[in-house]
Amino acid sequence: MAFLWLSTFIIYIFSIIVQVRGGRVTRISPVSGSVRGATRLTIFGEGFAESQFNYYVPQLGNNVTLISVTGTHALACDVIPYYTNRQQIVCNTRPSPFGFGAYNIRVQVDGVLLRSIKGSTYCDGECVFKYEDNATPTVTSISPRYGVPGSVITIRGRIFTDRYVEAEGTNSDGVSILRVFAGSGMCEPLNQDTKEMYGIAFDKYSSSTGYIKCRTTPTTVGSHRVSFIVSKYGRSLMSKDALLVDSQDKLYMFQAHAGT
Repeated sequence: MAFLWLSTFIIYIFSIIVQVRGGRVTRISPVSGSVRGATRLTIFGEGFAESQFNYYVPQLGNNVTLISVTGTHALACDVIPYYTNRQQIVCNTRPSPFGFGAYNIRVQVDGVLLRSIKGSTYCDGECVFKYEDNATPTVTSISPRYGVPGSVITIRGRIFTDRYVEAEGTNSDGVSILRVFAGSGMCEPLNQDTKEMYGIAFDKYSSSTGYIKCRTTPTTVGSHRVSFIVSKYGRSLMSKDALLVDSQDKLYMFQAHAGT
């Protein structure tokens, strides 16, 4: 019985190796994103692992790493299991502590790295993802700076879109603001009573800058930073001009005080 189990296991591992040798990446999308991460990166190809879940052999599944073109540092890209199959891997990029730059994609399938064979394994050469300034949303100002929990605030900056989706995935073909944060809580762009937006617009036609209004979490008191995530781009970067310092030497963008 033990011999049969071992034989089956060896055949299974051999089949994995065969699949990995035939695996390749054909393209990636998008090819650039925010320096603050949270860019949803889709890697298209073949020969990927079907499942990310294996309690007995943890190294099985897909793993994605971004290697700087200079070869000096690497960043993981966090795989999203329920969007991943044998033809595509979807992962969220992490913030780059090294600033803007270009990275080569490397994929590990079931514990084995897909090696570049004669330049055909990765996009017929290299699959390059760039952390770029012009692909990074920004927050340049917040108004008002002070208020009570539940205040509606206006966030200005490079927003890239005048659309917001309440349920992620409902506007997958377009660019949308997915989530807005104030501190550790959400900042809601949609009035839950009227189901209307508090406000979102570009500064002018064909501009990427504009504003979005949102209601802060009613129970959130204290000094907070504000950010948002844009589909196909990622998380916003705070402008230094948008930051203030509170009495505890903590940097913040909006301060909520208890109401009287």
